[in-house]
Amino acid sequence: MINAATTKVACAYHVCPKDGMEKLDLLCLYDDVGYLKGNYVYDTGKGCKGSEDCSTYKGSTCEHATGLCERPEEPEDDGKNDKYKCKIGNGMTDKRRQRILDMHNDFRSLVASGQAKDKLIPNGFAPKAANMRKLEYDCRLEEMAAKYARGCVYEHSSNESRYLEEEKTIAGENLFKTSIPEADEIRALEWATKAWFHELREVGLGKENNLTRALWDRHINDPNMQIGHYTQLAWGDTDKIGCSIQHCYEKRMTLVVCNYLIFGNHVGRLVYKPGTPCSECPSGYKGCENNLCVKRT
Repeated sequence: MINAATTKVACAYHVCPKDGMEKLDLLCLYDDVGYLKGNYVYDTGKGCKGSEDCSTYKGSTCEHATGLCERPEEPEDDGKNDKYKCKIGNGMTDKRRQRILDMHNDFRSLVASGQAKDKLIPNGFAPKAANMRKLEYDCRLEEMAAKYARGCVYEHSSNESRYLEEEKTIAGENLFKTSIPEADEIRALEWATKAWFHELREVGLGKENNLTRALWDRHINDPNMQIGHYTQLAWGDTDKIGCSIQHCYEKRMTLVVCNYLIFGNHVGRLVYKPGTPCSECPSGYKGCENNLCVKRT
């Protein structure tokens, strides 16, 4: 009921006879699942003062009388595949592609701006990023993700299966599953991206921003101490993403797979270069948008 991402509710009641008396049954349904493990019910703090405080959904506005954010009406997924021209049958539509791409870039922008909470920095935030690139969507990576997702295996694929001949390198990979086998596709993509990003506030990386062996190996003794999903999402040199979603009915789960170029998670390296946003954008990046390095054609 108090899940911050919930925006719609509908209820019904029925009076049922029972033991010579009447019993009232009331049922309410919500447009988002509020009991996912690891999910933040809401961020603590004061209610919104302006629309800039409403970041859960793009285009939201602040209702000043209540301090609540109002989400704009969103059209249904029309199933179109015109914008990105990716292969049909990968479990994705243009709307789904745009949603997970936007969420990744929004979180990367938050990191680059120095506004991402880090558990290992007391009352602090991850350092600003000097070279954080804006991600672009890649159909080859989507095809790779879809091929693996169809197997409904919740463990990372082999490096060999993610090798890209043209780039002479392997792609990075993030996985997410929910125990809801018929989960709404858009919601599942949102849950996945949030879960990956929230590793920073739940586990932490530290002010040095270095993916050390000690930080990487924490998950060996405690699976809840993973940081690798976040570090791949926020890897400064990464510039492409492609994803897929698969309903796995026999295993009672919905699986999300995302692949990335450039591959991140190199132990012993900085996740990104700390510094003034866009001050060290690589060659070919001529602009700065929301503190992310962007290409200019």
